[in-house]
Amino acid sequence: VFLSVVQTYLLIHNKFVCDELKNMGVIILEGNDKISLLENIDNGTVIISAHGVSRKVRDYVLTKNINLIDTTCPDVKKVHDNAIEYINKGYEVLYIGKKNHPEAIGVLEESDKIVLLDNIDMIKNINKNKKYYVTNQTTLAHSYLEEYQNHIKNNFKEYIIETNICLATTKRETALYNI
Repeated sequence: VFLSVVQTYLLIHNKFVCDELKNMGVIILEGNDKISLLENIDNGTVIISAHGVSRKVRDYVLTKNINLIDTTCPDVKKVHDNAIEYINKGYEVLYIGKKNHPEAIGVLEESDKIVLLDNIDMIKNINKNKKYYVTNQTTLAHSYLEEYQNHIKNNFKEYIIETNICLATTKRETALYNI
């Protein structure tokens, strides 16, 4: 399983590895509508990348009775699970992330009660009197999140903010800051 995680991570982030895997016959499904991309896959193995997918996509793969290897990062899975948990408790979810990023796409497909914040100006148009659970894309820098979180703390009435940053991102941010 560890090898699958490494291969999937490289599959996402390394063009050379992606090209080599394509040469070996691996089909890489790229695009926002994963279910449409999966419609013509009837055999083989689907590997869910570390960025994860929504439950809807995962369940669709399982209905096709093909092999599924889910290498979703535990931090990403936690974001998905917590977003659903807080929606079930009556909260709306504010998700700080990057539009069209694979991780954000998967989280946003979980529910229409999850709102993507990919621009600080978007916060101005949100009803500040509702209950919000605030989370984020795990690959964002702490410094990027601070502006969003401070605005929410200073302007919203009821909120829970949970910062979810993967360890690799934190280490890169710290190393860059130290340079």
